[in-house]
Amino acid sequence: MNPMAIMFKLLAILVVILVCAFLFGLLFKKGRGR
Repeated sequence: MNPMAIMFKLLAILVVILVCAFLFGLLFKKGRGR
């Protein structure tokens, strides 16, 4: 595997984790607010 592919995979995983954390935070805030 070339380094570029590995970097791209790591970046994709990081983005997925960030999006999940962001959505979870929004849902958690909404749940606490009501």
